[in-house]
Amino acid sequence: MQVISLSYRDDFRLANFFTISRMFIAFLIIYGSFFYLERISLNLFLLILLGAWFTDVLDGFFARKTIDSTGKRNPLAFIDAYADLILGFSATVFVVRKGFLTGIWSWLLIGLEIVSFLQLLFSNAQNVFLQMLSLTLIYGFLLITSILH
Repeated sequence: MQVISLSYRDDFRLANFFTISRMFIAFLIIYGSFFYLERISLNLFLLILLGAWFTDVLDGFFARKTIDSTGKRNPLAFIDAYADLILGFSATVFVVRKGFLTGIWSWLLIGLEIVSFLQLLFSNAQNVFLQMLSLTLIYGFLLITSILH
């Protein structure tokens, strides 16, 4: 049995491909939330979201392999945090547009997503507390909604 070995460059390309594909999936979710909302069921949405999360796992796997012995990382690694936030925002848009999240809670979660994005955009250090808080809230809400729906 032959083991397939990928080069540093291949790992670099795969990590970036999975990050960009996650952003593309997020934009498709937002587009579908505005133009095809009636056709998208919660189960289909969760399946699409699960696929996007899987690209995050693959991205992390290949990105960790691109760190060389000097600690130098993929120069496009910062895009991963933006992809995660955009995916979380797309999930928020979907649940708000679908009517699962209404009132003050929808505005609080959208505000938290915006603050997380601005914090990531304008801070030099990647303090991911707000990002992880907003993603945990939306994904927890989605899990509860899918169980109760």
